[in-house]
Amino acid sequence: MITTGLSYDAAIAALKKDGFSYFFNPNPPHWGGVDYEKQMPDGLWYHATVGYPYSTKWINARSGGPYPVSVFDPAKAPPWVTIHCHGTDPSGFTHFVDFFTRLFK
Repeated sequence: MITTGLSYDAAIAALKKDGFSYFFNPNPPHWGGVDYEKQMPDGLWYHATVGYPYSTKWINARSGGPYPVSVFDPAKAPPWVTIHCHGTDPSGFTHFVDFFTRLFK
């Protein structure tokens, strides 16, 4: 896990600038963040997941308040960033099958 002082938006911009592309990842180990991938010259794929940062906002309601509400805050630093490599495309079917094959062994 990598911690960072960049905002969520700046971390995403840095990944995009380096050639990483967004992909939807339904695998439970990556819930709580957004996923990006990039194939390197050696053929390996790098997979980065950037955790969603939240702030507490206080709201008033007709029934009273103030009440704390957790809201996504892209100006804050992500709580975590993970980067690891794969031999297969993280968004591809082969990787999906590999993940579930290992899950049920």
